[in-house]
Order: sequence, then C-alpha cells, then structure tokens
Amino acid sequence: MCSSDLTGLKAYGDLAAEPGVLTREEYLRAAIGAVPAAKFRASYQYSNAMVTAAGEAVARAYKTTWEKVIESKIFGPLGMIASRTSSYRLGAEGVTGYEWDGKVWKATPVTPSLGVVAPAGAIASTTKDMSRWLRMLTSDGVFDGKRLVREATLRDLTSPHTRINDSLSYALGWALYACN
Repeated sequence: MCSSDLTGLKAYGDLAAEPGVLTREEYLRAAIGAVPAAKFRASYQYSNAMVTAAGEAVARAYKTTWEKVIESKIFGPLGMIASRTSSYRLGAEGVTGYEWDGKVWKATPVTPSLGVVAPAGAIASTTKDMSRWLRMLTSDGVFDGKRLVREATLRDLTSPHTRINDSLSYALGWALYACN
C-alpha cells in the first residue's frame, strides 16, 4: 500500500466512493480529475484513492484483480484460510460495523463504498490469520522458514517516507510513531 502523501489531493476526498455506485475504475477517474488542494509534494494528506490506485496497479501487473493477487500472494503462502479481501465475501458470518447513538452501540451494515476502495482497507481477517501475518513481519519477511518478502523491500515499506510532525511519520501504508 501507499498513500497520496504528497500528491496534493485533498484529505478525505473519498466522497466519490461513498454512495457505492461507482466502480473502482470510475472512482479512480474521479480522483484523477480532482483539483489538488496543495502543490505536488507540498503537504501530507492521506487519500484512499492513492492506495486504491496502487492496488489496481499491482492487479494490472499480475493481469488479474487486486483481490486475486492478495489471495494468491499473501493469504495462500501464509495459510490465512479465514481471511477475505472483502467483508461481503464472508457470507452469513460477515462482519458488521457499529455506530454509537449516544446511548448504545448499534450494528450497522458495512458500507457499499468499501468494495470500491478495497485496497485501502477492506480485508477481513481473524486473530489466528493476523498472527500469521505478524509472524512474517516480525521475522523480516520469513514465514515457516520460507522467505516471502525480501528484507530490503520490507525495510522500505516500513521506513519513514513522509514526516508529518515531530512524533509521526508515514511509511508506505504504515503510520510510524516515535517512542520517547
């Protein structure tokens, strides 16, 4: 993943995805047509559109869908058998969002826009499956004795690329906090 960090697109500019009526391609076209809120690389502003664009670029490189790349390159090798690229694909056991009404938490359906911006955060997983992902990360890209990610690639993904303030930086899809 990566963010728009320095693209100049307005933060929270993902409203084009909100109604859930656009396809992922239409959503990205709308983002491309957005008027920048700042000059390129002048300020940090997160945007799901850029993460979604990166996901689509990976999909095109593999000549398939983002969902199939994640399933074959991450879930499969890590044995993440209960994880899905969308909460909609969980069926009857699917996750539900929750909303505070001021008195109690109420279950809400997952927003349809999540499918449009799926590469930016639609993966549904379990604690057991996520522990496999974390084991690979904390073993520098190795899982059960097999290298899945090059050390240099993992280091690049998790190193600061954009300084946000004195205690926070952004890597490629990772918020990095300074520990004092």
